[in-house]
Amino acid sequence: MTKNNFTLRIYINSRFQGYKNASKYNIALFNGTLDIHGAGKWLLDLIPLDQLVMNRAKLSEELFTMIMETSKDIFPLITTNELLAARLYYYPASRRKEPAAGFCIMDVRRNNIFVVLTDDRFNVDINGIYPLNTITAEKQGRKIADFIASSENDPIAA
Repeated sequence: MTKNNFTLRIYINSRFQGYKNASKYNIALFNGTLDIHGAGKWLLDLIPLDQLVMNRAKLSEELFTMIMETSKDIFPLITTNELLAARLYYYPASRRKEPAAGFCIMDVRRNNIFVVLTDDRFNVDINGIYPLNTITAEKQGRKIADFIASSENDPIAA
């Protein structure tokens, strides 16, 4: 069920397997933004699901359990190394990431993404599987998303 118009843009992480700073190693294969008309922007860093298991200290136990159960229910025949997962963070004008009640799981093999986001502050409720479209256009001096999903596309039945 989707009550909001949104656009999800996913970018290949150019800093993958590099260091963000002296103590943070970058394991995200993709970075992205979930832009919701009239509500704001949420950020995501997609990492392999099996690495999420190893790095679960950053997630609440409830959110970790939801991600793992959802990945088994929605994508039952897919191994964990073909799935990428991310927690969503609200990104306000103050530019300080705030953990949000949402996550997404990307099926790399079929180019689908499952998005769950509920935020009562902005009356946001998104829950569904959406097809990811590949973008091949290039624009001089501006970063273009590598994949895009939108509420304009009908959700895929689970």
